[in-house]
Formats: sequence, C-alpha cells, structure tokens
Amino acid sequence: MQTPNSFISHEVESSRLFFLDPVEDGNFAVVFGGFERCAADYRIDRRDFPWYSLEFVSHGSGTLWLGGDVEELVPGSFYVYGPSVPQRIEASPESPLGKYFVGFTGTEVPEFLERYDIAPGTVSRCLKGEPIRRAFATLIDSGIRKSKLARPLCAILTRQLLLLCSDDAADPVADRSVVIDEEDRGRDGVRG
Repeated sequence: MQTPNSFISHEVESSRLFFLDPVEDGNFAVVFGGFERCAADYRIDRRDFPWYSLEFVSHGSGTLWLGGDVEELVPGSFYVYGPSVPQRIEASPESPLGKYFVGFTGTEVPEFLERYDIAPGTVSRCLKGEPIRRAFATLIDSGIRKSKLARPLCAILTRQLLLLCSDDAADPVADRSVVIDEEDRGRDGVRG
C-alpha cells in the first residue's frame, strides 16, 4: 500500500508536515500537506502519483517538468498535478526552493478542478503570495492539531487554496516582472 510518507523527499533542510487518513470522507479529502525548505540537491522525479496535489513556491527557484512541459519555478509559482501526470521538480542550487504543498483525493475532486479550470497540469503564478501563505499556514496548523474537525477543515481550506490560486493566477510568461514581496519570504511557518 502506498503511503504519503513514501513520496516525501529527503533532500530538505527543514519541513513541517501532516498526514491524515482520508477514509472518512471519500468525496474530497486531504491526505497530507506541509511546507519544505528544500536542500540545494532537492529533486523529485515521479512517473505517477496516487493523489492530486497543489504546490506553491514561497521562495527560491527551480525547474518543473510537468507532463510534457518545462516551467521555471519562482516565488508565486503554483502547479497542480495528479494521477497519471509525470512530474519532476529540481531546486536551483543557488536559491533552493521553499514550497507549500497539499495532497488530496476523492470522487468530487476531478469535477471541482474542472469547474474552476485548475486541472492537473496547470502551472501559473500568483500575483499576491501572502494570502496563499496564510491559508497554507492555517491548513498545516489544522492538519498537525488533528482535532475532531481536522479532516473537514483541511478539505475546506484546500478548496479555498485552489480557488485563491486560480483567482490570482497570472500568465506565467507575461508576468515574469511581477515581484512577490521580499519581506514576506520569512513567513513560511518553518524557522531555522
């Protein structure tokens, strides 16, 4: 049986992670989430992935191969992948990535992603990173606490994150000049 822990990279300097059992709600359930400050040699190379995932780059840079496309990752970049979408992510050794992520599954997920035009393979860039970072921080706190409402809270927060990213999405090529606030880079929820 595949577990989320078996897909987490070990090329990280620090991380803050949570894992949930998605069995309770098969419609839209969060499996895992977190933040990782990647090491200079960070690399993920997967031909497939059993869950849907949203990742958001808070700081640093790198390269993403998603399906057949190659994209530069910079602060504000976000991307969605899922089952049957190959992905490779490499951090820039000069400026390693700091990124948030959430993995989710359920029968309602494909329709939700299609309805809001954020299907697996989507790559874009948010113009305002702070609201996304705050929402991810709340998601991580809720997942780590594992209260009796952690599962539904995480599911709602993940939908919110997907909608926030989609609503604030910019053309990744046309908006390279947009700069995410430098002062926000230290607010990743992981210190050290």
